[in-house]
Amino acid sequence: MKKIALTLAFLLPSGAYAQGLYIGGTMGEAQTLNASNQAAWNNSSYNSVFGALIGYQFNRYFGVEGAYSEAGEFGNNAVSGKTDVATLEGVGYLPLSNVLSLYGKLGVGSATTQSVSSARPGYSGANRISSTYGLGLQFNINAAFSARFGYDYYRSALNTPDGTADFGSNAFTVGALYHF
Repeated sequence: MKKIALTLAFLLPSGAYAQGLYIGGTMGEAQTLNASNQAAWNNSSYNSVFGALIGYQFNRYFGVEGAYSEAGEFGNNAVSGKTDVATLEGVGYLPLSNVLSLYGKLGVGSATTQSVSSARPGYSGANRISSTYGLGLQFNINAAFSARFGYDYYRSALNTPDGTADFGSNAFTVGALYHF
């Protein structure tokens, strides 16, 4: 009984607000969509994504976060590849209770498309710098740990025989944060 009580005391929310430096990881699924119809690939692809982040929360309402994550794989039998993205974003928090906050992110991302293969010549990877955004829920388990459920959007590009093709990735993730 003593072990159960100790475990619950550690896992139950303490109501403590975590401010300062944090690190974390995310995993989930991304849907990658061809937005330009310039590429032979014109469908959406679903795949698993993983990421790592570091941030600083200045107060209950605002922080800044840097992340590196997979933005998704794409393709069909004509062209395929994968995209990774590095982001720097401001994070706004709207506390709903002592332990639950709604958050929104807005910033800039540098997406790199790589591992491009095609049955047709002229396709290659490309870099794209563009705005990124996201939103989600953050649950503060205790002063040291938080859990996140979020959505992020990234824009990417692919060089094609006809020019540059734009596409976007919708990532739905769960994550864990450790606050120092």
